[in-house]
Amino acid sequence: MSAVMVDYRGDIWFGTINHGLFRYSEFGLEKLDANVGLPSNRILSLLEDQERSIWIGTNAGLFRLRQAPFTTLSHSRGLSGDYVRTLLSHSDGYLYLGTSNGLNRYQNGRATPLGQRPGAPISVLSLTSGSDGGIFVGTYTDGLMYFDGRKLTSYLNRDTGLPSNEVRAVLEQDDGGVWIGTAGGLVHRDRHGQLQFFTDEDGLPGNFIMALSEDYKGRIWVGTGVGLGYFEQGQFYRLSLDEQFDTEYAFGFLMEPGQVWMATDRGLVRYNGETGQLQKVGKEQGLPVDKLFAVVVDEFDYFWLSSNRGVMRVSRASIIASMEQPARQMEYTLFDQGDGMLSSQANGGSQYPAILHNDNNVWVATARGAVMVDPNKLTRMANMALPVSIEAVQFDSHPQQAYQNTVVDVPPEHNRISFTYAGLGYVMTERIEYQTRLLGYEQHWVDRGNLHITEYTNLPPGSYRFEVRARYPYGIWQASGAAVEIKVAPKVWQTLGFKIFVVALLLLLLLLVYRLRFYHLKRSEARLKKRVKEQTQVLAKQAQAFEHQATHDQLTGIANRRAFDQWLVVHFVQAQRDGQPLSLLLLDIDHFKQINDHYSHLVGDQVIATVVQIIARCLPPQALFARWGGEEFTILFPGLDEDGALCWAQRIRHQIASYDYSVLAHGLQVSVSIGAADIDCAVNADRLLSHADKALYLAKEQGRNRCLGHRRDYLLCEELP
Repeated sequence: MSAVMVDYRGDIWFGTINHGLFRYSEFGLEKLDANVGLPSNRILSLLEDQERSIWIGTNAGLFRLRQAPFTTLSHSRGLSGDYVRTLLSHSDGYLYLGTSNGLNRYQNGRATPLGQRPGAPISVLSLTSGSDGGIFVGTYTDGLMYFDGRKLTSYLNRDTGLPSNEVRAVLEQDDGGVWIGTAGGLVHRDRHGQLQFFTDEDGLPGNFIMALSEDYKGRIWVGTGVGLGYFEQGQFYRLSLDEQFDTEYAFGFLMEPGQVWMATDRGLVRYNGETGQLQKVGKEQGLPVDKLFAVVVDEFDYFWLSSNRGVMRVSRASIIASMEQPARQMEYTLFDQGDGMLSSQANGGSQYPAILHNDNNVWVATARGAVMVDPNKLTRMANMALPVSIEAVQFDSHPQQAYQNTVVDVPPEHNRISFTYAGLGYVMTERIEYQTRLLGYEQHWVDRGNLHITEYTNLPPGSYRFEVRARYPYGIWQASGAAVEIKVAPKVWQTLGFKIFVVALLLLLLLLVYRLRFYHLKRSEARLKKRVKEQTQVLAKQAQAFEHQATHDQLTGIANRRAFDQWLVVHFVQAQRDGQPLSLLLLDIDHFKQINDHYSHLVGDQVIATVVQIIARCLPPQALFARWGGEEFTILFPGLDEDGALCWAQRIRHQIASYDYSVLAHGLQVSVSIGAADIDCAVNADRLLSHADKALYLAKEQGRNRCLGHRRDYLLCEELP
């Protein structure tokens, strides 16, 4: 034994001559040697610094064991799989984790798989505590299951009433009722076992449920892939996030008295439960990403936001300030793989992808295990006084010998002065923040972020004092840090005599320039007028070309989707206002991918152009024809109802099917499927388009090369038993 040390926890470290390093702790005796990273098995010295990192001196170099902000629980520590989707802090004090390979319980530093079955593992999507101490387990393919502490059994699945076995959210209420969010809609099971089903036809924003939560008023909040809403007194109410923030996905909720926080694909949204006001922060306020999977608040009132680029930590005060003043940028810290995470890809889309455990640690589900961060540790490090050292002073890239609290003379021939410095912190070195100031030039501290160098150019002659201080994110700035004084000597052109000479010379030159300038201005005026006229003509032509390109398809020359969207909205409003019919055809070339694959994309483009020519010859003058995208086309018929549009659709379909395409490719045959709809039962333009799309889908489903109407065929098909 060559070295012994007791760390801050009371663990004993033993350094040996040729067997590496040992630690004796509550987990027993652990060993670290050259096989797992030590430079050598011969330990010479041990040291614990103020940040509680362990420094190990060996005969082959220095090695450091740091306390990273994040630690990862993965397969190497007993987890059944590294792909973690959901976490649960249970009332029994344990942490439960759902992975793609099953359910796990974490205790005493290790994970234990639970309820495993032979063969295919149970892929867990969501976890929720039951009132009797058990756990509801939502799965990917096995429906809703229940873990009673000993075994995992089936609770509900598709065979027993669920619309889908994919269960991403579960919520149990105080009255014993259970809400189950599936990929096919929402299910409520009351305490007597009765099931009630809800879909978008019942007011749900969408059928793909990803999050459920109950607020302080007893309302059930539902997050889906196409928006969110809440259930109150037997009715669903939808929030207009898509209209206000262009938000579709609602991944998770955080309930607080009087307000609801939501993690969405456009940032963090707050809903005021009393006024109904919605506020959001996202990329516009400085966040690196918009898509947030979960929101958790720790004991220090910091928000933890998980994303596919890591985990962000931001104070409540900063969030609220940016919500009240949207132009204000938020102060946040982004943690990723450099902070102890094996993967910065946090998971979302199920309940709960991040939690605050009962020991006040924050846990986040990622693609390579569950990561844990102790906010107390970050707060302790943030409040630690970081020493800082000025490592070098350079004049025009020429290093100079400089000592802190000394004076460095700057010769007049140098224009650029740079200071290199470093904060002496080793836990989050890359996150150390710096502030500098150059007294005599500036009075206030300047934020330098994580930059280790500050440069000044062309400083006036005089004496200056450069000061620098450091901190960890959200830490406290020291009153002062390291300092060095410089004295800048004046250059020749900065002397008084030289300035007088320059002023006199400038006056003479100014007079000469004035006379020459007046002469050239007259000549330039005529040339400028001519050029302005020519450029105006060119710009006018370019504007016409750009306008045509913006509203027309390059391949076929007909209107594109952008132009058609404008037509649809204008004619829909006009038809509703005047009480006139309006119909829409949505066409799709059948098996177009097979044409591309079998004959080539060039033939595919020729087929599209030929079909456009055939359709254009068939249409009446009032029809509005556009390429919707790919092999899809739209035709708008002002003044025609669905039946009238179907007549034109049959004519178009027949002309396309009977056309001889052998000139394009031998054996080539082309047909189209057409869906028709009119404004009857369409509350807006989007609904009209959706009705036509449903009819088109039905036409394809019934064999293609046919024309079907929404009112005539699709709704009739739905009414059939």
